[in-house]
Amino acid sequence: MSYLETEINESLENLGIQNKKISSLDLDILIASIANVFFCEGTNFLDPIQLRVKRTEYNPNFWQEVSWRIQSDQLIFLVCDTSYRAWEIGPPQQLERILSDTTGYPFWVTDVSFSFLIYMDDHDCVSWA
Repeated sequence: MSYLETEINESLENLGIQNKKISSLDLDILIASIANVFFCEGTNFLDPIQLRVKRTEYNPNFWQEVSWRIQSDQLIFLVCDTSYRAWEIGPPQQLERILSDTTGYPFWVTDVSFSFLIYMDDHDCVSWA
């Protein structure tokens, strides 16, 4: 298990947030699906450079704003350190709690219907697709 995965799992448990960790097989399918919808053709991983960006913003406080900026109650939260990890969680308030309880790191968030994709990098740049 990676350090970030451990930190997020501990946060989920400590905060009592219901979640479903996505298995490695399902994660491969998830990433391929996200890449197909939100990235340039031929991309099979989540390369921010290949993201079909609709808008970007510099916002170091975005992680504190997700509860009113995201309008979905079935989120998928993805991170990558040694490899991709993902969890299905509930509404954006839960994501905001996780982000406030853990150290800063780049992350992706989408919903189960892939109606949007958000990437926040480690330089506080938020990209929406």
